[in-house]
Amino acid sequence: ELKTEGPLEVTPSSLSKSAGNITVEGKDAILPLTIQGTAAGKGQVILKASFSICSEEACKVYRNQEFRFPVIIR
Repeated sequence: ELKTEGPLEVTPSSLSKSAGNITVEGKDAILPLTIQGTAAGKGQVILKASFSICSEEACKVYRNQEFRFPVIIR
């Protein structure tokens, strides 16, 4: 789930590996976003995600983790 705070818009509005808009390369996950400011100021892109991180021995499962990314619009 993607949300924004402040004068900005983000597309796509949702991301998923099964939809093909998240790719995994080695240890990195790539989440392509287009962020468009609607006015000058500060905002945030808020990502709420469920995912797992696995090794050969174990997996850690994370549910509904929230990540906030600050954005400055000029």
